[in-house]
Order: sequence, then C-alpha cells, then structure tokens
Amino acid sequence: EHARTRVALAGLASSYLMTGDAARAAPIFEAVADAWEERVGPQHSETLTARSNHARALARLGDARAEDLLRGAYEGRERIFGPDDSRTLYGLFQWAHHLRRNGRLDEAEPLLVELVARAERALPERSTPRHRYNSDLGLLRLAQGRPAEASELLVLAWEGFADTEGPFDSETLVLGMNYAGSLMESGRWSASLDVMIGTLADMREEFDEDDPRICLMLSNIAFAHVQRGESRLALARLLDVLEWRNQHLSSDAPRRLAALDRVGAQLLTLERPEEALPYFEELASSIDLTPGLDAEVRSSYRLGYARCLAACGRTDEAEEELATVLEMERARLAGADAAGIARLEEELRALQARR
Repeated sequence: EHARTRVALAGLASSYLMTGDAARAAPIFEAVADAWEERVGPQHSETLTARSNHARALARLGDARAEDLLRGAYEGRERIFGPDDSRTLYGLFQWAHHLRRNGRLDEAEPLLVELVARAERALPERSTPRHRYNSDLGLLRLAQGRPAEASELLVLAWEGFADTEGPFDSETLVLGMNYAGSLMESGRWSASLDVMIGTLADMREEFDEDDPRICLMLSNIAFAHVQRGESRLALARLLDVLEWRNQHLSSDAPRRLAALDRVGAQLLTLERPEEALPYFEELASSIDLTPGLDAEVRSSYRLGYARCLAACGRTDEAEEELATVLEMERARLAGADAAGIARLEEELRALQARR
C-alpha cells in the first residue's frame, strides 16, 4: 500500500521483463497499476505509467489486452501533459510500435508519421527518443517495401545513436544492421557492405563472439559479396557462418543445414565440386533426421546434392538423386508448377543421355 512498496514491486517486475519472464512480470505490474489507481485515480501519471508497463508485459505474451492499455495510457498522458510532452510522445511510440510489431502497418503508419513530426518539433536534435522514433518509422517503411525512404530514416537513427550513446552501444549496433539491410533492399550493395563490415568490427568490440548477431552479420556480408560477384570473399564469410553454427547449434538444426547448403553451393559456383561434395553429403545424410524441415527445402537440398554429384562425374548417383527429387516435387506440387517439373525432367533426361 505504501508508494515505496509499489515502486519496489515495479522494479522487480521490470527485472523479470528484462530477463524475458513476462509471465511473472505481468501480474505484478497489474497489481501495482491497480494500487496506484485506487490511491491517485485512473488518470494520474503514475497509474498511466503502471498501465503502460502492464501492457508491455502483456504484449510479450501475445495478450490482446495490451493494445487497449497502450492506447489508453497514451490518451491519458496527452490529456494530462499535452501532445508534445516527452511522456506523451513515448506513450504514442509504445502504441504505434506494438501495432508495427504485430504487422498492422496501415494502422501504425499515421501514428509513427505523427510521432516523428511531433518529436522534431518538441525534442532536441541530440535526443535518444527522437532517434528511436526515426528508427521505428524506418523499419515500417522497410516492411512496406519502401527501402529508399527507410534508409533515410535509419541512417539518421544510426548516426544519432552513435553520437548520443556511443558507437559500441548495443542499440547503435542493431541500428547499423538495420540501416545496412535497407541499403541491401535498395540494391546498394557496396554501401551496405561498407556499413556491415564497420558494424561487424564494432560488434566484436561489444559482444562475445558467440552472440548470434555476429553470425547474422557474417551471413549478410556473405550475401552482399555474392550480389557483387565476389565469390571467394563470399565463400570465406559463409565458412565463418558454418563454423559459428557448428559450434553453437545441434547437428540437425535447420540453420546449420542451411549453412552447409550455402557453402556447397558457393563452391559449385567457383567450379570446385570435389570440395563441395563433403558438405552436400553431410547435408543429405541430415535431411531425414531433421524434424519439421519444409518439403520444399528438402527438395532444394537434395537437388543441390544431385547437381554436385553430376559435376563430380558420378552420373549414376546423380540420376538416382534427381529422380528422387522429381518424385518429391510431383507429390508436393500436385501439378501446380508444370514448368518447374518440366525443367527437372529435362535435367534428368540430360543426365541419362550423358550416361
């Protein structure tokens, strides 16, 4: 019942939320919000903050009540503090962010556009929240398929965070990844690669080498090298990705199988099929041991193996593997992709003619 008790309980719930335990955080936040409302009323800033915290926990749990709480907290802050107060802007951000994260882009867009406009008017240029709001609108533009607009917003957010929070801040590094992704989506591979290589160096200063974001960045760098036709550089990074996944994932993890496939495919691109073969052989032996692997992915992996066998001159084995792929695809597509089936049949006939 005492204010200090409510503050302490809110701190405990925040700790649970930060460690990913939203299920324990949510009821504590709700109890704190109820206690504040009982003592100071539903429209008091303390009550609204507590309701907002409760909504954050519910959002992590996928609870539909989160949206109404976030909207209510924003509208209450706007009534109390006015439209341009930093607390009001943060409430609007939480509501819009929730909508964007749940794929409701059309509803989130006008809120984020309004938020960015208000923040430019009300907040200092060197303001961390302002950078964060630019980032959220940039990510929305990226999801809408508007990468050029996304890049303009994300570079502002990235450079702003680097200025106010430092280049090694974890959020700065994530923003660097997002900005690089928008450049990739725009087809600006060289610019994207420059950003990613610099960000990777910074990440290695800030994160442990086993952090999955290191692996993601290596994978993106490899993809950019492929797009630039830099096959040997791409292979080096793909081998780094495979090494990371070998160390941190189980042998049948889908992402590890994907890394095997990409290394094998890149070696085939470099016309080094004998070196590619062990990767494809390991991949082929793991396919049926991996639960939940998509049928299309299974076919794709087996097709890569068949083509590698053919490139190595092992025509009989390649023919057998390709025939298996053809049957898998006929069963999967049930006539839906006649052109794709025809291409596989032609490839099989070519192998048979060679034999």
